[in-house]
Amino acid sequence: MNVTILRELLEPMAKVGRVYMQPECKAKAKKRTVLGKRAVLNYTEAWVEFSRRRDARLLAKRLNAQPISTSRKSVFCDILWNMKYLPRYSWVQLSERLSYEKAVGPQKHRAEIAQARKEAAHFQANLDRSYSQLKRRRKENHGTVQEIVYQ
Repeated sequence: MNVTILRELLEPMAKVGRVYMQPECKAKAKKRTVLGKRAVLNYTEAWVEFSRRRDARLLAKRLNAQPISTSRKSVFCDILWNMKYLPRYSWVQLSERLSYEKAVGPQKHRAEIAQARKEAAHFQANLDRSYSQLKRRRKENHGTVQEIVYQ
């Protein structure tokens, strides 16, 4: 589904203003195309602004958990609407949230990489320490090491 199809589906019920559709992450799209699926851009969520608040509230209540299309020939016959009316939520807040996520995303990624490196370094240090202790025990016991069994 794209913006024009969404607009065509909602226009008969209420006057649609702005529409924003969040594309899926690039990793999922790449995985899907590798598996032999079509290279179509899919969207995870959509934000629709209606001209009247009353129409938006009624439409969200009426269409939520209903099939998008009742025609069996339609591509969307098995897909249900998942709508929610967000009171006191403006379009400016949506654009602010998107810009914030765009700015914070690389920082989160760098923090995750740093944490993984820290854990790997800690694990490697423990391995080195245990190996050196094992060598020291062999040296003290003239080449034999007694196994310690923990119960």
